[in-house]
Amino acid sequence: MIFALFVMVVALSAGVAVAMLARIDSGYLVIGWNGWVFEVGNLLVVLLLLSIGFLLAYWLLRGVSISVRGFSSWSRWRRRRRQNRGQRLFFRGLARFTEANWEDANKLLLDALKRQGEASDYSTPALLALAVAADQLGEKQNRDLYLARAAREDKQSELAVGLLRAEFLIGDGRAVEATSLLQRLQQLKPRHPQVLTLLLSLYKQLRRCNDLLQLLPLLRRQKLVTPEQAEELERCCYLQLLEDAPTLQEAWRSLPRKYEKDPELFVVYLKALVKDGQPERAAALLRRRLSPQADSRLLNLLVDLADKDPLEDLQRVEKLLTRNPDSAPLALTAARLAQKCDQPAQADHYYLRAIDQRADAEVLREYGELLLSQQKTTEAAQLLSRAAAQTAAAERQQALSLRAAESLFKPQFERTLSLTQTAV
Repeated sequence: MIFALFVMVVALSAGVAVAMLARIDSGYLVIGWNGWVFEVGNLLVVLLLLSIGFLLAYWLLRGVSISVRGFSSWSRWRRRRRQNRGQRLFFRGLARFTEANWEDANKLLLDALKRQGEASDYSTPALLALAVAADQLGEKQNRDLYLARAAREDKQSELAVGLLRAEFLIGDGRAVEATSLLQRLQQLKPRHPQVLTLLLSLYKQLRRCNDLLQLLPLLRRQKLVTPEQAEELERCCYLQLLEDAPTLQEAWRSLPRKYEKDPELFVVYLKALVKDGQPERAAALLRRRLSPQADSRLLNLLVDLADKDPLEDLQRVEKLLTRNPDSAPLALTAARLAQKCDQPAQADHYYLRAIDQRADAEVLREYGELLLSQQKTTEAAQLLSRAAAQTAAAERQQALSLRAAESLFKPQFERTLSLTQTAV
């Protein structure tokens, strides 16, 4: 507006100046072109026509400019209105998604994507949510298409898309493919908690002990497992490696020193020796390991290996009992060895000592069967009845524990939901 007033003032001033000059000399203009001659005897008229033409051209161009800007503003308003509508549909779809209303979520999120144009802030999370909804609806092909589109449109979403695809592969029972994908993601984000957690689960499922042992230090540093859990995982890995080892001696020597005295690992090693045709070596190693505080698993294996000379093993266990007379495992082992030596009186004595220390179902049943073989039916029936009652009580307790665990179960989709909400 100010510029227009300025132009008008300049034009009026120029007109006044020209009029004053015209009073002195009106001038004369001749224009010739291609045989045509244009003559004007008054220069003032020419200047007036030029001024009018300039003003007309200015107002015409200004009108066109205003019209173009107005159309552009209208287009921007329409685009903003469409995007706002798409954003509202997206949040409504996300609400249905959290409610596990997959069909409504799928419809609303698709409408949101149609309105958002080529790209928007919520395109990637909408596609990820659509992939989850399609998976829950059994539309595997659409699920994979949504993931592929999300990866194509947003290169920064590689991790989120990869995690979600790994979840789907696990759900489809394709654990090996999921493991390969997660290993690639770990190269991309070596310390990402969700990647490490899923790898831990898959390594355990696939019994890939060497991979799990390599992953454990990182799990410890990221505090994804407690020290106790890490210790148990490491122990289970070495236990599995020992069971699957092609060469026993090499596998046993490769164990960390702290596990050489682990009773369970040692029993696995001894059983592997027996299976490999070396029972004498297994028995010799076992006898050297015996002590007054010997683990019950070692003592049970001693009974199994005592076929050649059970009396010598019985005397060895009796000596240990003198140093630890309150040991129920030693008393039970002595009773079993006495049975092998055909010494029923000794077996009765040691079974009674074991029952005094630990009257569990196993001891009661074994002693009851021994009495039954000796035709002591009344005492045997009492012991077998107590053993059956204890076994039934243990089974009831186990059933209650299983029901409690089932009541705490949460749907698998919560993990994928957390991934999608993180992407949002």
